[in-house]
Amino acid sequence: MQRAEHELGRKCIVLMDLGGPKLRTGPLEPGPAVVKWKPVRNSLGKVVTPTLICIQPGGQAAEPLPPADAVLTFPTAWVEKLCKGDLVKFFDARGAKRWLRITALVGTTRLDETEQTAYITSDTSFRVVERNETKVQHARKVQPIGIVQIMQEIPLKQGDQLILTAHDEPGKPASYTANGQLLAPARISCTYQKSFRA
Repeated sequence: MQRAEHELGRKCIVLMDLGGPKLRTGPLEPGPAVVKWKPVRNSLGKVVTPTLICIQPGGQAAEPLPPADAVLTFPTAWVEKLCKGDLVKFFDARGAKRWLRITALVGTTRLDETEQTAYITSDTSFRVVERNETKVQHARKVQPIGIVQIMQEIPLKQGDQLILTAHDEPGKPASYTANGQLLAPARISCTYQKSFRA
């Protein structure tokens, strides 16, 4: 500092930021076990970038996957039988009818590009309904393996209520009725206990 003062010909002052209390929020409840994908659409709703889905076999040594928007794992025997051009039908978690068309085979992985949004849970049943442009009757249904819980979030907008608690319970977003009526506001714990003192 003395050297800087000498070179500049003026007094130098050192400013320091002293660490104060750290306000931290507690953990959040884990979200649902779901895989979601959504293609990119323009302002008119037209798909400009479809979603790339990787279908991989379970129970095998992992191999490098192509860059994908979503990865689904199924029983190995089912994945091995999937061919390019196969049409796979399923109803997603909302009951929406959806399809996947196998577009490529990369090692043991099957690829699909889709223009449909979908929500997949471990209960979602998939089955091949068309192979080599021929309809398949009574095909075996399979469910995905190992779908993990997603990171929970607490979405808030201006005017929303958020309850801070001193308890170490996991935080959760607000809950609403089917009509959009608030049942319980969002809540989350705070680790700085002094903030609750009157």
